[in-house]
Amino acid sequence: KTGKFKILFAMNNIDFTFIIKDQFKGREDVDLTFSITGEKALEDLRNAKEMKEPFNLVVTDLRLVNKINGIDVAEAVKKENLAPRTFLLTVFPERLTTDLKNKGVGEIIPRTEFIKLPKSVYREFLRQGYLEIPQE
Repeated sequence: KTGKFKILFAMNNIDFTFIIKDQFKGREDVDLTFSITGEKALEDLRNAKEMKEPFNLVVTDLRLVNKINGIDVAEAVKKENLAPRTFLLTVFPERLTTDLKNKGVGEIIPRTEFIKLPKSVYREFLRQGYLEIPQE
């Protein structure tokens, strides 16, 4: 595949958006979109699908501003086929006891390992058939 690898981040911590932007700085093959609410994230995902420019990956916090949380976002992404995969960020991954794969969560990333996020994204980049390995 060619073109930009589109990632939507639904995050309740604005500081993390600056860290993420820095981690992907200079990457012209990656397109980042940010939202602090699940509602806005789903709106962006639905609009992108409708425009036939869907996102490749969703990375969401477990807890988001307003009513919709990260698991709700993952379930909607899976049900509506809004993106191929969803990664879930959480402070306490060991507390997640439900079967999250059935709910659409492809990978759980502990907040303590947030710095490893680019490697998870790059693995997904390759999994989806993008030809070039992004430079780290």
